[in-house]
Amino acid sequence: MKRMMTTIGLIVFAAVYLKAQSLELGVKTGVGVANTHITSLPESVKQSDVFSPVLSYSVNGSLCFQSKGWFGITAEPGIIQKGWLMNKGEELENKIRLHYLQLPVLADFHATDKWFFSIGPELNYLVKAANKSEYGTEDITDLSRKLELAGAIGCAYKLGSKLEVGLRYSHGLTQTSDKVFWAGETQGDSQREMKDYNQYLQMYLKVNLKRLR
Repeated sequence: MKRMMTTIGLIVFAAVYLKAQSLELGVKTGVGVANTHITSLPESVKQSDVFSPVLSYSVNGSLCFQSKGWFGITAEPGIIQKGWLMNKGEELENKIRLHYLQLPVLADFHATDKWFFSIGPELNYLVKAANKSEYGTEDITDLSRKLELAGAIGCAYKLGSKLEVGLRYSHGLTQTSDKVFWAGETQGDSQREMKDYNQYLQMYLKVNLKRLR
């Protein structure tokens, strides 16, 4: 946790002292798909046969610093929904919804005046988790980790001075939960632990509302 906070703190500190050509305030919304990545599945089980993607959406503010050259930093506080669909049989499905407070802090690399690429950490705080099935909706917040660190990468295109469209992929670097999933196969006297990581792919639209500098 200390390393995670130090990394984000260094990026924010660099942004404050960045000799910016522009400092823009905006809003951003994204929509796409989310899923889980499970490690150490039994060889007889395919992830795509058990886990399916669900709708992911996000709403964020945006504070973007851009230098006089090709480098910039963007912070995007907001909310995001992640999750997945778990198929336990032809008639039984479990839809997992995870609602997070989100803070991506991304380094932007401008290839041209229009195109740029972004990469950086994403810090998430779990607000609520729910499992929806044919038996109703169950609160599973206590089964999930509150804090999540993820890595995000994407590209974007500026449609003008006000609008921007982009594509972003994120994968968890810390587990979504603790010892919830276990493999059914055993090797000797040990049982393989499965670990779960959030992932999502979104297209987004950002509107730059005001240039602060």
